[in-house]
Amino acid sequence: EDLTSEVFLRVFDRLSQFSGDEPNFRSWLFTIAHRILIDDARRRQRRPQTTMLPVDVESHAVGDVEREALAMGYRALWLETRRVNERALRFYRRHGYSEIPRYGAYVDRPDAVCLGKPLRAPVATASSPLHQESPWN
Repeated sequence: EDLTSEVFLRVFDRLSQFSGDEPNFRSWLFTIAHRILIDDARRRQRRPQTTMLPVDVESHAVGDVEREALAMGYRALWLETRRVNERALRFYRRHGYSEIPRYGAYVDRPDAVCLGKPLRAPVATASSPLHQESPWN
């Protein structure tokens, strides 16, 4: 929709420069549209668009990472982000991460925020999958 508008605006702005018959006009119009599409594709390649994931997808991803870390024997997870990433900070805090002293390459970086979370194995209950029999047994 935005590209279509851009094509028509460019055609309208340069209409006085065009001379020719109907087939020439079509060719001229399609050349302008083609160039605008190429420019847009190049712009998108330089600045990839990000897609916001629903919070539940993000939560599952964090849970997957934590479960994998537990399975590998880790007792805690540490991560770093920049202080300006307020949304990321809120997200991690919502998932139990809290600020820890800056470590490693981040010690002398005041813009860095290091977060950590102790990992605990899930507690088995009678209704949890840990106690349910596998359907493949």
